[in-house]
Amino acid sequence: MKKDLSFVCDYWKKLVMPPLPENFVVAPHFTHGLTDDEIRKGIAAYREFLYLLYDKLAENKDKIDAESGRTYDPYGELSGDGTARIKKRFPAFFDLPMIILTLGYHGKIETHPDIRLTVRGADTFIVIDPVTEKYQSLIRMKSERKIEMFRLLTEAGLEFKCADFKTGADFSKEVDFSKIETVHIKSAKNKYLPVGLKLIADAITNNKYYIKLENLFGGIILRGDFKPLQNAVAKKYKLNVRDYANAQPPEVKEWILDIDTLLSENGCTDAGSFTYVKRNTGITYGMVCLIYMNVSVCRIAPGVNNLAKENNILDILPNDMAEKVINAMQSAECEIAPCLRKTGNALYYAYYKGEKYTGCRHAESRCQFSGKSCRFKGFNFDLYEPDTRKWMRKWIEMELAVSENS
Repeated sequence: MKKDLSFVCDYWKKLVMPPLPENFVVAPHFTHGLTDDEIRKGIAAYREFLYLLYDKLAENKDKIDAESGRTYDPYGELSGDGTARIKKRFPAFFDLPMIILTLGYHGKIETHPDIRLTVRGADTFIVIDPVTEKYQSLIRMKSERKIEMFRLLTEAGLEFKCADFKTGADFSKEVDFSKIETVHIKSAKNKYLPVGLKLIADAITNNKYYIKLENLFGGIILRGDFKPLQNAVAKKYKLNVRDYANAQPPEVKEWILDIDTLLSENGCTDAGSFTYVKRNTGITYGMVCLIYMNVSVCRIAPGVNNLAKENNILDILPNDMAEKVINAMQSAECEIAPCLRKTGNALYYAYYKGEKYTGCRHAESRCQFSGKSCRFKGFNFDLYEPDTRKWMRKWIEMELAVSENS
């Protein structure tokens, strides 16, 4: 089922962060001499900017990435999650964050005579992240694409003031920062937007252990996630399952929030990417479930510790669900090889109707070799199905009941 740019925009609008909590405090390093009121208004302005930006993208769906996106099918992609080729089909979702990051990071906030973000043209050539900008950067972007993206940003409320860099219908024929000494970024729609632009750039760069900043575009820039601003010392960025549940249908969202509460009350923590593990354990041996959500899917890979019991979830699951698990294990011919993981295989056993089957704990979304060198593909279940949600809760309860030492 083919979808257009507006389909993806609708998804991202649902993921925009809620308003700033009253008790949220920005670390001193990121205040830039601004008052608390100015900071709050800046973050709120960025939030409204995102909504308008997605609306403008959707309005231009027949112009922006129209050719590359004409075959986009979020339900038919090879990965099955609808996101594998967004960068290829709709690169605007990567080009726009790259521009926002570049301007925000290199810009300096000024409040007099009015609020603006001042960016030196020469500074935009200073690399922020060598890994990301080796492949993607404002400078590497083609001239026509820059004009297209900057025009879109002006429609969403940004104004670029300098002699050779006009906005709207008067855009120059090229956006060349090598020919620009200084550009001042303002907004007539909301004068605090330059503040938000600066703060969101601070938020994405105040993170520890990132491989490349591009990996954080979706979580921070495209959602306006301000949480990293409270950290005086950079920490590893973590997604919040409750935020991402907002993009799911109401009944699925309610189930996810209920399960998150159940797991939290039973001492489970999110080890990253909505992978819940028991206290004092790791993903390999302590995983209770992994919830995967994206633009066209919501699915779950449940833990496997209870399967080693002779009375396990497979005994009470509907036949088609139990057989899905067993078929996945049989497809590996009870032999997990070859395996390219440095730590090797981590096998588990499942009892079903008197038979014993073998699987690998690293399969499915937890192993980069799954589906490549590894012959065990794992299994997962679609949470859009009401019966599946009922049975998955039961499965999770049985996983929680398994002794941590077993």
